[in-house]
Amino acid sequence: MKKLIQVTEEDIVAGLPNFAEKCPIARALKREFPSAFVIWVGYSGSLSLPTAKIDIEHQPRLISRLGTRASKFIKRFDRGKTVKPFKFWFKVDDVSSI
Repeated sequence: MKKLIQVTEEDIVAGLPNFAEKCPIARALKREFPSAFVIWVGYSGSLSLPTAKIDIEHQPRLISRLGTRASKFIKRFDRGKTVKPFKFWFKVDDVSSI
C-alpha cells in the first residue's frame, strides 16, 4: 500500500514537539487512517530513519519507515525550528500482528 500524505499548516500549528502521537506527521496520517486508534511517529531502536506505526482495531499493525524528508522535518520541528507543509509517500514496509 502506498499513499501520498499531506502535512498541512494546520497540522504544524496543532502538533506538539517531542510527542510521537501528536506530531504534525501523526496528525496527517490520522486523516488518511481515521479508524486508527493509535498513530505513533518517531525513532525506534537503532534505525536511522523514523518509523510510523498505525494500529487499527481488528487489523494488522501497519509499520512504515519514513523517508529523509520526514526525518528532517521531525528533527526541525522537535527542536523548535521553522518547518513548512510538505507531502511524502507513506509505503507500508511490514505488517505485523497486534
